Amino acid sequence: TRLFNTFALSANVHMIVVEDSMNNTAKVERVLNESTLLHWSHRHVRTTAGLKVKGSEQRNEGIRTIREIVFNETDSELRKAYEDAVVYFADDDNAYDVRILDELRK
Repeated sequence: TRLFNTFALSANVHMIVVEDSMNNTAKVERVLNESTLLHWSHRHVRTTAGLKVKGSEQRNEGIRTIREIVFNETDSELRKAYEDAVVYFADDDNAYDVRILDELRK
């Protein structure tokens, strides 16, 4: 929840959460619903056994989600805003300084 609350401080954030699981879990869904985030997507993909790069399948799913959001947007101004957006990969195991939001807005 620290991660959600940190990024919720910025009004213009769409958070994509990709769980390393067989399904979206109710716990993460509840946290997202109870957060102050206005825009979020909840996905899941299980890590393939023996994969050496931790989190790569989840990052790839996040990128697929971004493409879906951008390519399916029919409002031209909103699509342009999405195309000009910054993508930041974060991990729930870390803490983030709120000043990162200032940098992301630049």
